[in-house]
Amino acid sequence: MIKKYHVYVTVNNKKIQVERIFLRIEGGSFWLPNVKYVEIKGVNTSTNALITERIKI
Repeated sequence: MIKKYHVYVTVNNKKIQVERIFLRIEGGSFWLPNVKYVEIKGVNTSTNALITERIKI
């Protein structure tokens, strides 16, 4: 029996089952990077549609 775990987040009032997270980093240092945005790809739990949400930091 294989156990699977899922991560869920709420972005713009949409509940998303996370498949992938991407951080856009421009400059900064190892300990203090300059993050421009975070992109979350996954499945919208209410419609089962693939979704990509970008959060600007």
